Amino acid sequence: MDRIDKIEKMIQRLGRRAAKQTSAIITPIPISNCIMGEEVKGDILKYLFPCPGSMNKGGIFLDKKPKAGAAIILTIENDLGGGSRSYQISRQNMLFEPDIEINTWDRLTVSFFTVDPKEDKMTEVWIALLWTPTVKDATIKNYLIDSLDGGVNGVGDDKN
Repeated sequence: MDRIDKIEKMIQRLGRRAAKQTSAIITPIPISNCIMGEEVKGDILKYLFPCPGSMNKGGIFLDKKPKAGAAIILTIENDLGGGSRSYQISRQNMLFEPDIEINTWDRLTVSFFTVDPKEDKMTEVWIALLWTPTVKDATIKNYLIDSLDGGVNGVGDDKN
């Protein structure tokens, strides 16, 4: 009976060890551009998406706060058509959340315009967007939990 109890304890311990899980982070991919000139207007960024995913966050920085206001337009085009979203800008910098689903070969164009070009002549516009590819197109590295705890090629190893 004592031997059966020891075997049951070993099975329980092995079961807990096998149940360890870990999570991986799929880092969003930054897309950014800066346009400088005497008067920045029109298309400021173009990008082709090689795989599906989602665009969840963006930001814009202007050389000065627009007095009359400005706008950016995000346009997604593909073989089936397309769509666009616009954002009004009243500050020198602004974050926005487009929440756009992306398909393979979608083409993004970001355009920038001021409401009153005479009053708000912009000479520097920065744009940055984050998009995350779908999991099936991301590179996933699998490690045994014990390997992560003990260090894999220096990962998790305090001696390196």
